[in-house]
Amino acid sequence: ASDVYKRQLQDMVDWCSHLIDQSGHFIALKGVYPSEELESLPAGVKFEKKIALEVPELDAQRHLIILSKD
Repeated sequence: ASDVYKRQLQDMVDWCSHLIDQSGHFIALKGVYPSEELESLPAGVKFEKKIALEVPELDAQRHLIILSKD
């Protein structure tokens, strides 16, 4: 079994929110589009946009998810 596990967007925001001000952004690299994670973002954080990425020779989804403080 693998020791690697997925990081949730909420974890990233909790751990890193002190590192950006109101004009900053959180940028997360995710695989499959994280619709459930986006629905449960903590208060004070909003979804800005997604950017679908195409990685050469990779047959899997990748997305940049951009969040900001409310």
